[in-house]
Amino acid sequence: MLDRGSSSTGDSPLTRFAGGLWKVASAPLQLPVTVLQTSFQRNIVYGTTIGTVQGVGRGVGNVVTGTVQVFSAVIPPNPLDLVQRKLDYMTGKVTPAPVSSLSGLLGGSPTSSGYYGR
Repeated sequence: MLDRGSSSTGDSPLTRFAGGLWKVASAPLQLPVTVLQTSFQRNIVYGTTIGTVQGVGRGVGNVVTGTVQVFSAVIPPNPLDLVQRKLDYMTGKVTPAPVSSLSGLLGGSPTSSGYYGR
């Protein structure tokens, strides 16, 4: 089953942040949903006992993973690339080119407008 809160390197930070918030917000619903599902699958006794334990486990798991996802949403997919850029700048291998105030308006990307001229 595809998890809407999962993140891959292609997701934007806003998508990862929203997915994490959704996991945390929907965590309390895991308990009654799991109890009902296990009650229908097995029986009412199994659903109220084992389903409760499973629901609490799923709810706590969603709170933990959602919280981690919210706080890690701002971390770039490849932080070592940023470190390498900073190191190149500090050692003088790369010098930032002056940026025109119109570069973004004319459709130029940061790399083509000269942020990291190589």
